[in-house]
Amino acid sequence: MAAAQEERTIMRFFFFQVILSCIFFTALATAQQRDYFLPKPAVQKYVVILTGAAVEEQYAEHINTWSLLLHDILTRDYHYGSEQIILLMEQADLDDERISGSSRGEIIKDKLRDLKEGLNPGDQIFIFLLGHGTSNEEEAKFVVTGPDITAQELAAILEIFSEQDIVLVNATSSS
Repeated sequence: MAAAQEERTIMRFFFFQVILSCIFFTALATAQQRDYFLPKPAVQKYVVILTGAAVEEQYAEHINTWSLLLHDILTRDYHYGSEQIILLMEQADLDDERISGSSRGEIIKDKLRDLKEGLNPGDQIFIFLLGHGTSNEEEAKFVVTGPDITAQELAAILEIFSEQDIVLVNATSSS
């Protein structure tokens, strides 16, 4: 049992390293390409961390910790400003300055619409889904407090970013 737990911890650490490497190398490749082809100021990069709901307290604790850790790594190691990161989280201390609000469906939609207002064509948005996903034969869902967000709803929300580059990282688990 302890060996399995240790293996899961190692796999989670490896998973986060892969995600952060993807962000870093994508940013480098895009910056090089855009500097060569577009004679205008550098693009801005933004991160949206959507932390879903968890049924059990232990999972909520893990998911919230990972979300806050991702925020801290982005600010400390990759020099993202707090204004470039939107962290939405349920079951958390909303007094924490890193947290932008609750991860309920309507709030997610509102925050993404607000983000769109300040973007320029070519800006980059990294969206992380952390939490629990589920599906049936008809649709996949991201589990949040309140009505879950379906894949079709998420796609419709993201259509407003047609002039921006989007990277969507689905780091949800499901049973």
